Amino acid sequence: MTTTGSVVLHLMGPTCAGKSTLIQRLTQIAPKTVHAVEVGRMLREKYGEPHFAGQAAPTHTQGEAWRMYTEGTKEGIAKGRQIILVDGQPRDAQQARDAIGAWRFPHRSEFLLIHADHDTREFRARKGRKGDSLELALQRMNNDYRNCYVVMTELCKQSIPIRVFDTSLELRVDGLAERILAEYARE
Repeated sequence: MTTTGSVVLHLMGPTCAGKSTLIQRLTQIAPKTVHAVEVGRMLREKYGEPHFAGQAAPTHTQGEAWRMYTEGTKEGIAKGRQIILVDGQPRDAQQARDAIGAWRFPHRSEFLLIHADHDTREFRARKGRKGDSLELALQRMNNDYRNCYVVMTELCKQSIPIRVFDTSLELRVDGLAERILAEYARE
């Protein structure tokens, strides 16, 4: 286990905001620095999209999602990765409270909202769907808003800062990836 600590970056935001694209790019350009924990993707791969029927964070997967999150994050820490990118957690108010205190010194947590306006996300959904239908993607996109709102409200109630990155303005994912590396990776 590393003694210098990792930063656990919780990437929040709706479907098609750019979280997966950002994760993919960061793990490509800095594989020894970045570790990805993609809870939603892992659950959809395990059960298949029809199991979720367009839901964003169905209640019946809460326990398994939390386990995937903690195990994946511990794996990244054990590998000595400086940045742990988490997509899919926290999913509700209780998990937001749990995530706040989950990683103690020398590790720390931060919460990033990856945002894109509705038209940009809908354009991305129509253009690049792989594996699930457009209808399910649009349903999940709308349901994600509710989950995000609940989590962000809980974080604000706990006085936890949330950084916002607007991917509808940041047209190149490389720019955002480089910015995150510059801010969170140690030399």
